[in-house]
Amino acid sequence: MMQGSLKGAAGLQAAQQQIEALMSSFEVREFSAISQGVSVVLTGDMVMKSLSSSNELVSTADVTAAYAQAMTELVHERNTNFVRIRNAVQKKFRIDIKDTIPEVNAAIEYFNARQKAG
Repeated sequence: MMQGSLKGAAGLQAAQQQIEALMSSFEVREFSAISQGVSVVLTGDMVMKSLSSSNELVSTADVTAAYAQAMTELVHERNTNFVRIRNAVQKKFRIDIKDTIPEVNAAIEYFNARQKAG
């Protein structure tokens, strides 16, 4: 019993270290999208880095569409990484971190919802 809890603690620690490394590298990544000549660039921490347009007049709908496309890419990539961490920890330590780490649980729910919709 004691060995199992030590293995669980080691797995959680490994997961936390991997998540911290992921987030520090992910926050500086850029995700961009273009819609009807409107270009949006978001950073991994979900901050808009730039907004530009090849048109003189820009509609709110075009900005919203470009922002939504960039955010969709960002969220998908972020959730994919959380699931990869979960799978690696599960394989190595034989524990499931989805109920312990909210971001991992949200990532799993994201993919479950995509699978149901798809």
